[in-house]
Amino acid sequence: MNVRTCTQIFGKFSCAPFRRKFFTHSHKMYLLKLTGTQYLQNCNFGSIEARDFEHLSNLTLDSLSEYFENISESECVPEDFDVNLEGGVLTIFVSKRTGTYVINKQAPNKQIWLSSPISGPKRYDFVNNKWVYARDGKSLHELLEEEFSKHLNMTIDLSDLPYHWNFSR
Repeated sequence: MNVRTCTQIFGKFSCAPFRRKFFTHSHKMYLLKLTGTQYLQNCNFGSIEARDFEHLSNLTLDSLSEYFENISESECVPEDFDVNLEGGVLTIFVSKRTGTYVINKQAPNKQIWLSSPISGPKRYDFVNNKWVYARDGKSLHELLEEEFSKHLNMTIDLSDLPYHWNFSR
């Protein structure tokens, strides 16, 4: 798909971010999957109410905190591995070598923000019942599974937690 096709479909706005597979326009996120067949999925962006955001973000942070607290007792986890959830901020100290993950809610933006010692900062929006990073389309849970599986040398499976999503599954 080229810029002309993009312009024909979406009207008068820049297609420069198109190369990233994701772009926003008028508070909507258009997801483009570039495989054999190309399709678009229209997702409302930031359309949840403030009280719903509080519930969704608290449930997400609570479930992640509980999961990582439970695995902290595993033999594969470094001795200094530490999980702390306080005031809407989840910190997970993996090790001195790896560093600390910080996951917090940003109520004004209705987002969950992640600071990863590996992949850096990311901002997740609640889209189609999942926390999704608009620039790469990965869910918060999918990224955490990948990175923690590498760090801890064990399989991390967050699929039973609320609002998990893996685009490739």
